[in-house]
Amino acid sequence: MGPIMAETARKEAALNPEGQVHEMFRDAQGELWISDFFADEIWRVDPITGAYTVYEKLAGASDGRLDSKGHLWWSDFDGNAIGRLVPGAAQATLWPLSGEGSPLGIAFGDSGQVWVADVYEPVLHRFAPASTQLCDYVVPNNSTADYILFRSGRVWLGDTALGRILRFNPNTGNFI
Repeated sequence: MGPIMAETARKEAALNPEGQVHEMFRDAQGELWISDFFADEIWRVDPITGAYTVYEKLAGASDGRLDSKGHLWWSDFDGNAIGRLVPGAAQATLWPLSGEGSPLGIAFGDSGQVWVADVYEPVLHRFAPASTQLCDYVVPNNSTADYILFRSGRVWLGDTALGRILRFNPNTGNFI
């Protein structure tokens, strides 16, 4: 006896033809957050029902993801800034980053800090939302990163310049 084939319901939604999707993030509820930085949009998609919401006019929307409070954060790839939106609110807030870079990846620290990697400049940004304090760390050897994770008190970067993985210890300021 062969496998039983079942029909599945399918829904499709056309992404913005002027856009370019670069990242997807799955939240704790299983919803997908799809960043489209050319279209300045982040899509929230329920993969089970196919229902979706499009958050528009989010400048340079890259690596959109939710923090522990349910706020949507993204890096503004074109404007060298980070943004935050409370889903359902009418207005977003942008904070400029230092330098002239192109931030791409975002990760959240244990204390709610927003860590941001830059794909063209050798800098790692740490932003504290409560105080709006920005701190920069120079990444050694002119390394740049587009992918970032925060795990077990450390920041992990995918070094796009030298093809390696970097680990940053925020307590000591050391990169390994």
